Amino acid sequence: KGMRIVNSAAELESAVEAARREAEKSFGDGSLLIEKYFPKAKHIEFQIFGDTHGNYFHLMDRECSMQRRYQKVIEESPSPSINEDLRKEMGEAAVALARAVKYTNAGTVEFLFAPATKNSDAAFYFLEVNTRLQVEHPVTEEVTLTDLVQMQILAAEGKVVEPVLADDFKPFVHAIECRICAEDAENNFFPSTGTILYYEEPEMTGIRYDSGVETGSEIPVHYDSMIAKVISVAETREGSIQQMLHALDNYAVLGITTNKDFLKNLLSHPAFIDGSFDTKLIERDFSDYKNSADEKAINEVAVAAFLYDWNNRRALGEKVSHTLNGWRGIFYQPQFYELEYAGEKIRVDYRYLQNMQFEVTIHGTSYPVEFTGADDNYISFVLGNHRQSYLIATSKDGVFVQHPSAGSFRLKEVPRFTEPGAALAKGGYTAPMPGEIVKVLVKAGDKVVSGKGLLVMSSMKMETTIEAHSDGEVEEVFVAEKNFVEAGTVLVKMKAE
Repeated sequence: KGMRIVNSAAELESAVEAARREAEKSFGDGSLLIEKYFPKAKHIEFQIFGDTHGNYFHLMDRECSMQRRYQKVIEESPSPSINEDLRKEMGEAAVALARAVKYTNAGTVEFLFAPATKNSDAAFYFLEVNTRLQVEHPVTEEVTLTDLVQMQILAAEGKVVEPVLADDFKPFVHAIECRICAEDAENNFFPSTGTILYYEEPEMTGIRYDSGVETGSEIPVHYDSMIAKVISVAETREGSIQQMLHALDNYAVLGITTNKDFLKNLLSHPAFIDGSFDTKLIERDFSDYKNSADEKAINEVAVAAFLYDWNNRRALGEKVSHTLNGWRGIFYQPQFYELEYAGEKIRVDYRYLQNMQFEVTIHGTSYPVEFTGADDNYISFVLGNHRQSYLIATSKDGVFVQHPSAGSFRLKEVPRFTEPGAALAKGGYTAPMPGEIVKVLVKAGDKVVSGKGLLVMSSMKMETTIEAHSDGEVEEVFVAEKNFVEAGTVLVKMKAE
């Protein structure tokens, strides 16, 4: 937060203003530093510790190069990017810094690392010291078998905290941490707010969770988007990656959009697997990210949503006696249930046969389906002789389904009739998320070109500029600075051509 790249003098003023606003909101201090920019580099840091008795040491390194918008997304220890000689040199530099300033308690010395090229050797550059416990401290605890919080308390009490690692220490496990964030990776990482309708952390060997949410938790716009951390520990890096992928497949957050499936794509990227990734990988390779679900998985999710809806209506009919719930004048005529996913309509035509068996047709393809069970957030059925189970939750905001292997899906039920007020004025720009209007950049009558900023919004301590997607003239601006708006609010209207 509070960081911007400036590629030309023309960009400087707006970048300084935006960075200062974010820094003041996040840290209460708008002071800025100007530093040299490395277009391709890695972020490697060392966990340091000091006490008031002259003990200064480090507890291994962490690789934090998988970032988006300068925020860490995946962290691991040890770093796959440095050899033992570099690890020793960088560790000694970090400890020398701690000793020079008589540093007390836990801290992190961060370095920019430039890998070796044909024309230059590998080099590292001091970046900053974070004088606190980092979000990614669990990977250090798992690799070094320490409790950093306990060590902090001992140091704060003035007790001796001696080095915990031998000089020739070599880690015997590899730890990876994934940050679970309430954000939409398919929509420029816009924050996602709302109520968590269902939350589950499956118990697995080698998996640790650090979280602050549960089923029913409200995710507002006022805080950082991170809601949990998943940590995987295995004997090898490859084993830790595979273990994390399995954990994310089974970890469930329904009711809001998260980056869980995006993390799975990052973990499977060839550059992450071989360790060659840098801080620009997401910007470079995932700028137009879309979840690559195939038609088979989408159809299976649609069947799960239909059966969940059908079962809920059936249960309601059993509670209300003497009703005609589900009655059809022509029994054999198919009924239908319609959804929308990624802007596309999915119509599920179905006919109930007998004994919880259906004939279901989607996009012209028919499937034999047998309903086998359900509870509040669970549905199971047999589709084409394959038994399948799904986690599911619904609200006015959509239908949230977790596929057993293809990830999480957010769909919308298509109403039979258009709701009053549902139509949006042509040429209207709407808020992609709830948040505060920080700055209005245009007024009625202004001529704008495609890409021109219309206004700046802030949500979850991050600023987002709403840009014109075509040339035109501003007809009306509906908001002012410091207004708070909900997602979907019309902000600016352009004149119709």
